[in-house]
Amino acid sequence: MTDCADDELSASICRLAMKHDDPYLLRLAARLAFNHGDLENADILSSKMLRLDPPEGRSLRCEYSLRNNHAEEALALARYNYSGDVDSGMALGMCLLETYHVEDARECFERTKESMISGGCVYRLDELLMYEAMADICMKDHESARANIDTAISLTKNDKRRETLLNMNASLEHRVLLE
Repeated sequence: MTDCADDELSASICRLAMKHDDPYLLRLAARLAFNHGDLENADILSSKMLRLDPPEGRSLRCEYSLRNNHAEEALALARYNYSGDVDSGMALGMCLLETYHVEDARECFERTKESMISGGCVYRLDELLMYEAMADICMKDHESARANIDTAISLTKNDKRRETLLNMNASLEHRVLLE
């Protein structure tokens, strides 16, 4: 649902989540807000989640801080919050990547991917693979980047993410040709 919701559905779910103290609904609404670039609602929803489910709220606050160009603050919170679960692993990996700790980010994404697969829940795997490909590109591991991008493209249902991945693939082709 988070990948395919239109603006109207996203706004409706956000309004509903703000009226109720349901952690599942809040998490869904916050993911929708992030996916739609609605940082105002993401702020409100992640703050509310912080009160109801502090670990999940901290993971959402990390992403909110990253999107507001407070990468060092987000990294400190992500390191404090990391517990080996998928959401805190995604948050930490994103923060590490954004703060140029590329090798650590890559390792974090790999651990998180293993956790997703062993737990049988691959929700956000396409997003994780996109970030892992970004780390691969930074480390000039073009073969791994290409494999991660191709896999993410095949998995994603999010049109914006697909477009981003296709652009990454084209940019990677250009880089390889220049090298």
